[in-house]
Amino acid sequence: MKQRKMRITATSTFHGSLSITFNSCHEGINIRRLRGPRAKYCLDYSHNSHTCGCGYPCARTNWNAGQRFGVEGVAECSRDGGQGRGYIKFEVFDAVERAEAERDFCELEQAAELANLNPDGTVKN
Repeated sequence: MKQRKMRITATSTFHGSLSITFNSCHEGINIRRLRGPRAKYCLDYSHNSHTCGCGYPCARTNWNAGQRFGVEGVAECSRDGGQGRGYIKFEVFDAVERAEAERDFCELEQAAELANLNPDGTVKN
């Protein structure tokens, strides 16, 4: 299977005009170096509120990976992805595939619940 390379953009929910783009990302875990101070982007990489250059706390970032993909597990890290600072780690997943899997799981779960009912609608013992 060929890895797709995509462009991921993170945008501050407080300052919609401040964003940063990471190129050549792929499905799975991505680690990218942060350039310049975090406050420059007004983004919260570590899920801890911090104050951006304007003095307001910023606790959320919107991530755009296109219509088919999503981003999760965003955290600040070291060069190798461990504890540390200076780099950002995030995971890109196939949102369409995940939605289909969740839908299939719900259908199986509903079928199992129905199979556990008596004809009168009471639960079998």
